[in-house]
Amino acid sequence: DSAYKGVTWSSSNASVAAVSSAGVVTGIGVGTATITAASACDASVKGTLSVTITNPTITLDSSSYIFRTMGSTKTYTFTITPSNYTPSSVTWSSGDSSVVSIDANGVATAKGAGSTFITLKVDGVVATSVAIVIDSSSGLSYSEQVTTVSNGYTSDEYQLVGYKIKDDGGIDIIGRGNTGDSFSNSTYDNGGWLWNINGTMVSLDSGGKATNDGLQLLISPIVARESNVSYVMLYQVLTNMTTTTKTGVKFAAGADVQIGSNDAAPIYKKDYGVSMTDGSLYFNLYCKTGVGVTPVSTVFAGDYSGYTDNYYTNQWADYNSDDSAMCYSWQNLTIEPGESVIKCVRMTLTASAN
Repeated sequence: DSAYKGVTWSSSNASVAAVSSAGVVTGIGVGTATITAASACDASVKGTLSVTITNPTITLDSSSYIFRTMGSTKTYTFTITPSNYTPSSVTWSSGDSSVVSIDANGVATAKGAGSTFITLKVDGVVATSVAIVIDSSSGLSYSEQVTTVSNGYTSDEYQLVGYKIKDDGGIDIIGRGNTGDSFSNSTYDNGGWLWNINGTMVSLDSGGKATNDGLQLLISPIVARESNVSYVMLYQVLTNMTTTTKTGVKFAAGADVQIGSNDAAPIYKKDYGVSMTDGSLYFNLYCKTGVGVTPVSTVFAGDYSGYTDNYYTNQWADYNSDDSAMCYSWQNLTIEPGESVIKCVRMTLTASAN
């Protein structure tokens, strides 16, 4: 009986869990504490209970959103786990309020063309979402239609390129020259593009997220179109989840690339990045220039053998020797606590050399 006067209650860590004289436990902070009920007459007569307090999990209603007109709005919502958790602080912010602004109630408004990210903080726990405002003069368009093609790959109404987050934590891109053609793979055995944060390989979850060294990576693919060519835009948001400034941050992606069944197709250096070609099909990685592209620090084109050791190597040149691989990276980033950076490349597998 917790109300029995002959019982003394205590907590081994009051900064994690406090306990009242009536035995009511209150969670204070993240961690583990031991709650002890001891006899007031004989302290050796006691019982204990281990209590673990964890951060809540928050999920935004969308990992990306496209604003199609200036002044259009979206009200962001979120779910929280456990469902009975009552937050004491909910804060919304925009990475660039000149692109998208957001108020205290999660209502976002398109202000200017470009891309940014929306950040939600709930009692120190952070979630992010990519926000894109269409620039009608850029020539890049985003479809409102989302279509599933070829074994669960996501595409648009043109159904020329598609993407899929793989069970093994990578993202694979498929494409074809014409709607009547069969889809071709762009990575060996559909292994997909894999990411590395500060020298450590990470595996994406089903929502496109991965965490290492206190840095959370969100990969948000979107199908877009320019000059009758369809692309997969890979928006990559890296958030500092810690309370200290992160300097010298680097993150990268790489893949054992192929076209169809040819994993030794040659790679050529292009102003926009690199292109791999096999017959009438081309896999093009835009990582240097292009609408929406964030220029990378390094590009690697070379042999598959050990390519994961070359994520941060700059080898931006033609390669026509053996099994092909590509990598790209951003380096020497500084990210403040709770802040994010957003980067983007685009990929296509098409009949256009570009």
